[in-house]
Amino acid sequence: MLKAIKFFIILFLSLIFSDGFANQTGSTTVEAYGAKGDGVTDDTYAIQKAINSPSRTVIFSKKNYIVNGEIVLMSNKAILGNQATISRSKLNSKNSIFYGNRISNITINDIVLKGNVKRGISNYSVDAATIRILNSQSVNISNVYTSGGTSGVQVYYSNSINIDGLISENNILTGLSGICNNLTLSNSKITNNGYASKGLTHDVYFINSSNLEIRNSTFGYTKDQSAFSVVVRYDRSNAKALFDRVKNVKIFNNSFYKNGLAVGSDPGIAVVKRMPPQQVSIYGNNFNWSDLKIDDPENISTYSNKNINNYICRVASSYPGYTIGLSSSNDHCKNIVQSSLRSNASRSTKAIIFNSTIIDNDLSTGLQNAKGFGGIKAFTLKSPQVKGNVQMKAIAENSNVKINR
Repeated sequence: MLKAIKFFIILFLSLIFSDGFANQTGSTTVEAYGAKGDGVTDDTYAIQKAINSPSRTVIFSKKNYIVNGEIVLMSNKAILGNQATISRSKLNSKNSIFYGNRISNITINDIVLKGNVKRGISNYSVDAATIRILNSQSVNISNVYTSGGTSGVQVYYSNSINIDGLISENNILTGLSGICNNLTLSNSKITNNGYASKGLTHDVYFINSSNLEIRNSTFGYTKDQSAFSVVVRYDRSNAKALFDRVKNVKIFNNSFYKNGLAVGSDPGIAVVKRMPPQQVSIYGNNFNWSDLKIDDPENISTYSNKNINNYICRVASSYPGYTIGLSSSNDHCKNIVQSSLRSNASRSTKAIIFNSTIIDNDLSTGLQNAKGFGGIKAFTLKSPQVKGNVQMKAIAENSNVKINR
């Protein structure tokens, strides 16, 4: 009797995993597990069986697969999309399409993901991204298109992430959001995300993340006109071990349109708790007359950025050990908009340096206080290149601004 039961168990498993346990380093197709890809059949279960199989690589065809459920990812898997489309045929405002928690060595390549999340639906969940990765490492996402999710891609409390060739648009909150270390984002286009929410939605949103590199990508046209397209900042409420600061960030050779870039501390807490961003380099970007904002800089450098509308720098933090430091060199902007709380003013004058800045503006003084912030202008301007009808006299009257021509 026991031998018969054992036989049927083995037979059952062999039918489920038709490519066999011996093929643990090989590949399989989702069709081998019953996926149709006909744009009608819900292939959630079949694709999940392929993911659960022993095969290292799971291959899609260039078809339209319907997934109304959630595909749970596993470690040591490569998903090769071959330009397949995975879409919802039903509303799903609660689940992601691909979900992974505590996984490693995962690749998602060459696939189109179309969610079906509606913001106006009750119980709409922030978790309903097209790709949602938690507590994981060694994740590679390349040549993926996402739309229609809460976010296109969410990567939280994860390490060693590479995202290349991502196109993410028309998602409700963000195109890409993360709390992660050692992430590279390159050759991507993340635009037209968010909704009118008074600054709460963005194209890209990273908090408490270190060792980031964002390069050769395009951002902007965020649907929330009051929001920055790309935000990198400290957030005390989401801080935990290893994910408790913004440090060592490089942002270069990107194009920003309309909404610009913001880097900073947590503006919603007491100044004594605002941990400043540290060791950030921003260079070689074209802002296309959008804004650049930096709050509470510590050892931050910007250089050779062009077509900045307002270069905004605000200093309020009194975080223990905070050392103010911003060096701008050969940046091109219409206005420098700067304010420091009076308790920081003397240090700001010495530590915030604009060197060889091109100020090109026919309409205003070129140097202004940040609106709604309080404080006073306090920085040093060295060898400015003034174009248009910029009036320097008004700013020279401020004793906390030093101009060395």
